[in-house]
Amino acid sequence: MCSKLIQNPALDNEGLCYDEKHNRLLLAPRRKYTDKAFEKSFRAIYAFDLATEKMMDKPALQISVSEVLELVERKKDIELFRKGGTGEVKFKFNIASIAAHPEKELYYLLISSEQFLLTVDGQGKPLDVLPLDNQMFPKPEGITFLDAKSLVVSSEGGDTNPVLALFSL
Repeated sequence: MCSKLIQNPALDNEGLCYDEKHNRLLLAPRRKYTDKAFEKSFRAIYAFDLATEKMMDKPALQISVSEVLELVERKKDIELFRKGGTGEVKFKFNIASIAAHPEKELYYLLISSEQFLLTVDGQGKPLDVLPLDNQMFPKPEGITFLDAKSLVVSSEGGDTNPVLALFSL
């Protein structure tokens, strides 16, 4: 039986993780924020404080779409969707899942739309992107840490078998 129902400012929540360092739950919306102007420029990670049992008013992390796109464009092996004719990049930046590093103030986000792993710091500043092979990860969906040096990524199978992959950090 549900003992408490919490409202979140976004309309399409995908990721949920425990952030032990700050005693909070982090919620990662795929997109669909109630503020459309915000959505064009940022992605937000919201926090539910476990001590107060309240959703924080402001995002715990605010990630700049343009800064992430700059990182992605520097990596030549992340395929971006380009609109026909104009060649204009259509960068969806849909977050599928989130994991908090158990020792460092780092957060790992699975980006399902363009298939990469994004690392951000405690202020939401993008630090690195790692392309995910779309043959191995047709639809990356889950991410978690086993310990400070072991990250697990899961993918739905699509037309193949689903996978769990262990990454050593």
